[in-house]
Amino acid sequence: MPLPLSRRPAELVASMAHCMSLLALGEAQAVTAFRAEERGSPGSLVASLQAAAADLFEQAAKVLRNRTGGEEGAGAGVAGCVALRQGVGVEIER
Repeated sequence: MPLPLSRRPAELVASMAHCMSLLALGEAQAVTAFRAEERGSPGSLVASLQAAAADLFEQAAKVLRNRTGGEEGAGAGVAGCVALRQGVGVEIER
């Protein structure tokens, strides 16, 4: 008999797995933006990559809020990571 949702570790719930995948994609996008900037890529490309990373972090935060009504119960690691990524403030050139 499977455990009820309230007793499962957060990482085993589909919405939390989705949240963590969005965080991983956002991290990859942020690294790509950093590397593009290092290589002297056009500012518009770097800005586009940074905006996409910020969007992925925002999507992760939305999934977290929808699942838990906030960060409570999400697991300290996941909630902290989402909060940190949102607080980083990705720079976007306009």
